[in-house]
Amino acid sequence: MNDEMRRVDQGWELRFERRLAHPRRKVWRALTEPEHLSRWYPFAAAEFDARVGGVIRFRDEEGNEVRAEITELTEPSVFAFDEFDDETGTHRLRFELESDGTGCVLTFLHSFADNDWAQQTRQGWLECLEVLVDTVLGDLESLGTLDVVAGKPVLRFERRLDHAPEKVWRAVTDPAESAHWFPAAIETEPAIGARMRFRFGEQAAEGDFAEGEVLEFDPPRVYAFRWADSALRFELVPDGAGCLLRFSHTLGGTGTAGDVPSVARQAPGWDLCLGQLSAWLDGTPAPEIGPAVFLARAERYVERFGLGRGQTRPTGSGHLIRFERDLVQAPESVWRALAEGDEPSAGEQAPIRFTHGYDEPGEVTLVEQGRVVEYAWLHDGAPAGHVRFELREQQPVGTRLVVTQTVPAQLAQRRATALAAWQTHLELFFAALHGDIRCPWPAERTESLRVAYAAELERGSVIETGDGRPALRFERHVRHAPEKVWRAITEPEHLRSWFPAVVEFDLSPGARLRFGVTPEQIRRYGMDPGHVTEGEVLRADPPKLLEFTWGEELLRWELTSDGEGGCHVVFTNVVDDRDTLAPAAAGWHAGLEVMLAQLDGRDVDWSPFDRAEELAQLYG
Repeated sequence: MNDEMRRVDQGWELRFERRLAHPRRKVWRALTEPEHLSRWYPFAAAEFDARVGGVIRFRDEEGNEVRAEITELTEPSVFAFDEFDDETGTHRLRFELESDGTGCVLTFLHSFADNDWAQQTRQGWLECLEVLVDTVLGDLESLGTLDVVAGKPVLRFERRLDHAPEKVWRAVTDPAESAHWFPAAIETEPAIGARMRFRFGEQAAEGDFAEGEVLEFDPPRVYAFRWADSALRFELVPDGAGCLLRFSHTLGGTGTAGDVPSVARQAPGWDLCLGQLSAWLDGTPAPEIGPAVFLARAERYVERFGLGRGQTRPTGSGHLIRFERDLVQAPESVWRALAEGDEPSAGEQAPIRFTHGYDEPGEVTLVEQGRVVEYAWLHDGAPAGHVRFELREQQPVGTRLVVTQTVPAQLAQRRATALAAWQTHLELFFAALHGDIRCPWPAERTESLRVAYAAELERGSVIETGDGRPALRFERHVRHAPEKVWRAITEPEHLRSWFPAVVEFDLSPGARLRFGVTPEQIRRYGMDPGHVTEGEVLRADPPKLLEFTWGEELLRWELTSDGEGGCHVVFTNVVDDRDTLAPAAAGWHAGLEVMLAQLDGRDVDWSPFDRAEELAQLYG
């Protein structure tokens, strides 16, 4: 520990140094992932835009907001930001991580103007750093990781055990010992190729879950076997007087027992099993595994792996929002919890547990008792789309809950709110299924999610055209009529501020186009002033549709009125070379920001070229 507090010019600089027995990447996560940062930092991180220039919005316990802006972000070594406080001015905070053997050294600097709270600030940081070291990093130690390899989810766990490899080997491979911690009783022989049988209590497992095969057997180092269509592998590495246990579970990748959503039960389940293994080895009572314990661990994995997040994809008439959650309860139990005695009925309003309160529910249009409910949702009192709940069988036990909502193109701006509301709703429902009823509705959580989804939706997505070519797709909702946006994408006086070429449009289909380099491209990149690329107008339907080629690429603009004075903009850029996707995405993203700022009448005091360089990390 090396701490220092000194005056610098007219202010203070606090310096803290900690030698941590954790690798840099783990500490980096504790510093930069909002869920972990919020646990030790003085304020909760309600918004975190992870890029240089990105905004962090902190909120204190009373809901007051503190804004910060990221000034440095070099993974996994430097994270710095400026925090702006109305009373005490600008605070500059910088965290630097330097590798040190198997651990790292954390150096934290906090510079701020002179104020009466300097000493209290120092004491506050001492307490925060204590929480970071003793709690957050300790919790990160025990959580597993998730990768997807060749389409198969792979869970990995590490445990440092204070026991010799030979003792751990017996606990892992001897069926009499594994019965104290493994989720099934095993019958097998200690040899590669040996058949395995699995039982749950007195009942034999059914179907594929009843059988397996020993794949590796190398005492006391490696033990691996197949269970149904998944593979489990245990590796023991000597570490002083103890050993390091590395355990991986490669799921089958298909079906509800082996896909990514099923990780929501697999990860916390193995986490808890490994805790029981540690207790068995230590000779201490097995830790309690009840609904509350499973819920707490499952929620952490769901959050960490993004298993509770929704997805949205374009459809012919708008968008489809979709959530898929793995539940350990049987479909009958899930249905009862949703209905709460108020059974859905066609022609009646949807029961409250099937809604989230951010969109007005309409009449139920379809009911398949115990399995499916579909109802209309309303906008300004008129049907706008449908919500569907579907309960499917989950293998080997439980329910796969799928929730979808259709959103028309003219209401695309509702997607971020709907995604945030459904995620919050399903988080509360997941907790309720485990006996934890949470009231009132956590509006701050929903708003935080809405902000995150809105930022995500602004990112360009990669799609494939019918002929297999890659394309970038951007969507924006603007508060301006299609006619005004049309001028911004076709008239030279507007294009010159954001479009990456000098071009004048003849909007006649078949008209030839000439794209020249801009003065800024000549200045920055030394491009040939005489360089010209040709293109052709393919379709033009003012103010709805513009499609043209630029060299070998195709660009398409679609403008759809939202009926309220604004419009939904969809921009697609079809490219030939996948290697150009990342820089092209950063460039178009930056250009669209300038275009939208000018539409709003806001001053543009930044360069789209500089902004594109900042965004390159986001799309890299």
